[in-house]
Amino acid sequence: MRAGRRIGAAKRQGPLPGNARGVGGAIRATLDLALAEKNAETELRIATDLTVMGRLGEFGQASIKRKADQLIQDFAECLARQVTMR
Repeated sequence: MRAGRRIGAAKRQGPLPGNARGVGGAIRATLDLALAEKNAETELRIATDLTVMGRLGEFGQASIKRKADQLIQDFAECLARQVTMR
């Protein structure tokens, strides 16, 4: 994450603003990334505080959560493959 602020040597925090044009909604999120040593391995922690507003939030919340969970899972699996290949 290029934008955001540094919180210690291995942590970053930054905003993820967005507008859903045409569907009457907006998204406001903060993403926190942190690296931590755990049992001689490196653990990546990702936390997001997400607010979905307007019609998008009212009708699409469950779908957005399912998709976001799947994207994070896909990212974690891809990252694990890339790291173990080296």
